[in-house]
Amino acid sequence: MTETRKPSLPLALWRWFSGAHLDGRIYTNATWTKGGTHPRARLTWWNSRPRLFRAAVRTLSILLPVLWLNLFVWFHYWTVVVSVGIAPYVIHNAWWIVFKATQRSVRIPEHVNPETAEASNIIAELTFTEEDASPTPKRKAR
Repeated sequence: MTETRKPSLPLALWRWFSGAHLDGRIYTNATWTKGGTHPRARLTWWNSRPRLFRAAVRTLSILLPVLWLNLFVWFHYWTVVVSVGIAPYVIHNAWWIVFKATQRSVRIPEHVNPETAEASNIIAELTFTEEDASPTPKRKAR
């Protein structure tokens, strides 16, 4: 079993703000401006993003709450008014993003899609006639 060491604070900060992976491993061939395409390990959405994107997301995830807290301390009334005003918009968009991500991740079988079903003539096979509805099957005459 290999022992994992925690990185020093300067190294952890460098990895955080430079967009490098926090564990120090290289997962793809991602550069600062181009996303990774050739996985060297597990390929996830986050691992395939450019380093500049990862650094921006991490930095904003720290700066936005700090900025909001600073505004809340100095401009309490207006920060609350704006926060309450944009809360429905933020909640709606968050749920919409979750809905779309879930919709993209669910795979619908081909026979459910009407265009594909029509192309492969599955709908024609599923249509019933009066003979199909009869309770007793008709025997062929010999």
